Amino acid sequence: MPATRSDGDAALAGWKRAEALMQRSMLAEASTAYMALVGGALEIPARLRLSVIASRQGDLRVATAEVMAAFQAGARAPEALEALARRLLALGETEAFVRCAETIDRSGCQTIPVLAEMARMLVSAGRPAEALGLLRRARGLGLDTPATRYLAGVSLLQCGELDAAEAELEACVLARPTFARAHWALAKLRPQTPGRNHVERLERLLRDDGGAEPGNLPHLLFGLFKELDDLGEPERAWDALERG
Repeated sequence: MPATRSDGDAALAGWKRAEALMQRSMLAEASTAYMALVGGALEIPARLRLSVIASRQGDLRVATAEVMAAFQAGARAPEALEALARRLLALGETEAFVRCAETIDRSGCQTIPVLAEMARMLVSAGRPAEALGLLRRARGLGLDTPATRYLAGVSLLQCGELDAAEAELEACVLARPTFARAHWALAKLRPQTPGRNHVERLERLLRDDGGAEPGNLPHLLFGLFKELDDLGEPERAWDALERG
């Protein structure tokens, strides 16, 4: 029998009650309320919440079982798949995470933020080739930001495509000169030589307070250390390393 409007209203009311209990850290009561939603239209988000509750209670086996059940419930909406993938990755279920990421319709997905976030998670999971597929889809839809250029560069670097990686990382720092992780990646890309290095650029960024953004300074200094070490300048390299 098809769901009625009253069924949807009841499910929404049940969800709101479960969320209120969750916010009050009444985990046992919230778990019961979410369980009541399993089998209905809100099964996938309910099981995700049940997974979080199990984690908070220290039961990682149940936490994993709940998120796997949510995945097997047949989620196809990009946003739902992103939420499932994030939870699977947080639980260390890398293989299941990759299967979830592969479920996204890469040729049909129009949700740019989902494509970009899934690509980021794939890079963190060590799956650069899969990440590149999603990034290319996102770029085809018009996404071109320093962050996605960086992700593409790191993915290409991990795939061994050094020239293409360098081009993406240089495009990243051209668009956002203070993107410190991209400078660090460029430093590690290949051994630096007297005729081909980024020392002057890194030192200029450090002088011009390019490391002022949170987390920037160590990446810039580690990049400078690596390049100076490649160039056979151990004293200057050591100073950068100590500061980093």
